[in-house]
Amino acid sequence: MTINFDTVQGFAYVEITPVKVTFTDDCDSTKLYISIRDNLYSMCQLTWHLCCEDGVYRMSGKSVIEGTDYTTWDGNPFYPFTFMANLLGLTIIE
Repeated sequence: MTINFDTVQGFAYVEITPVKVTFTDDCDSTKLYISIRDNLYSMCQLTWHLCCEDGVYRMSGKSVIEGTDYTTWDGNPFYPFTFMANLLGLTIIE
């Protein structure tokens, strides 16, 4: 897995297997963007976006990593991406 950084959007992202987010989408979302706010103690908040190649967000949301999920993280930079991909049912391209 490669973590990229979009300096325009200000988010880190990974490539995902293309997916239609809604029935009316005219393109497949191919990127999972994530921004992390971590209290460095017990939880972090993830702001995420699914995005097409044109840079337009097709779906956005927030999620929290806490409890056992947070202690499992252990600073692995890939963990927030795999955590959100699993929650959203997405496949990250290795």
